Amino acid sequence: MESPGLSHARESHALSHDENTSNRRLKKHSRHQLSTINHRPSMAQPIPLNLPARDPRAELHVRLQNAPLAHAEALLSAYEVLQGLHDRGVFEMLRGALGSSDKLIEIIIEATKTPESIRGIRNLIILGKIVGTIEPELVEGFARSLPEAIALTKAHESSAPGYWGLFKEFTSKNSRRGLFLFGSILEALGRNLSAKHRSG
Repeated sequence: MESPGLSHARESHALSHDENTSNRRLKKHSRHQLSTINHRPSMAQPIPLNLPARDPRAELHVRLQNAPLAHAEALLSAYEVLQGLHDRGVFEMLRGALGSSDKLIEIIIEATKTPESIRGIRNLIILGKIVGTIEPELVEGFARSLPEAIALTKAHESSAPGYWGLFKEFTSKNSRRGLFLFGSILEALGRNLSAKHRSG
């Protein structure tokens, strides 16, 4: 039979062991709660994107290397055109023009300073304005009638028309229309000339 003192010692030791276990659990639980309170969710870190630096010169070099394969037919045609220009001396002429460009510019400037050149430039500008005022239908009619008139003239090359034939030609409806046009031009020209003399 176990003595009461030994039983009491075992019970106190068991109680002490249970208290120690309970204290350890309590401390562990407290530490867990504190770590849960103090723990902040960490932000996702960005993944570094290290792209190689773009070299446009290298890209152009690659494109130039691939160009003969991609455009072989066009390049051959261009080479043929260049060879034809070279055979006809076009490049030599252009090289000479570039070499003497300063001299050419001086000659052109000196030529445009003369009164004749100034009048010629003014006349060209006025003629350009006149051409701009003419209706395209009138010019088209003139272009159609000119070959026809040349053909009629060639038909009468063997024998010149007589006075009666000329009179009949000039009295026809179409001839009277053309004569009226030229008469109107002459009348307007005389009117402008007389107005210029009066103002002068």
